[in-house]
Amino acid sequence: MTSSRHNRLSYNWILKADLQLESGRSSDHVTIDETVIRLDSEQYWLYTAVDPVLNDLLYTTLEATRNKLLSSVLFRELLEKHDVDDSMFLVDVDKSQHDACQRYNLNCRNYRQEIGSSVKHLFEAIK
Repeated sequence: MTSSRHNRLSYNWILKADLQLESGRSSDHVTIDETVIRLDSEQYWLYTAVDPVLNDLLYTTLEATRNKLLSSVLFRELLEKHDVDDSMFLVDVDKSQHDACQRYNLNCRNYRQEIGSSVKHLFEAIK
């Protein structure tokens, strides 16, 4: 798939799913997750950032792959969009998320120890 087709499909899907989110929010905790979804018989990674207290989406992006660079970009864009520099980031066991937290000098912990199933239900609803 060409990059422009992927970008167009990703943008159209995010618009269709009504996942355009307002900027300038803050949260004490931010949960980061990624999950695989299928669109037009192609596999994509849906990256999301959620305020686990309010169950509100802070950030979402759809990518054709999953890697360390994309995790770093996700964190950078999230930090640019919202006031979450001092938040506790609750991340999955994925090493690339922990590396991104370290790169931006963020506090992070494994979220399986921190949150209940309500955030996972939100991720599943998005999926």
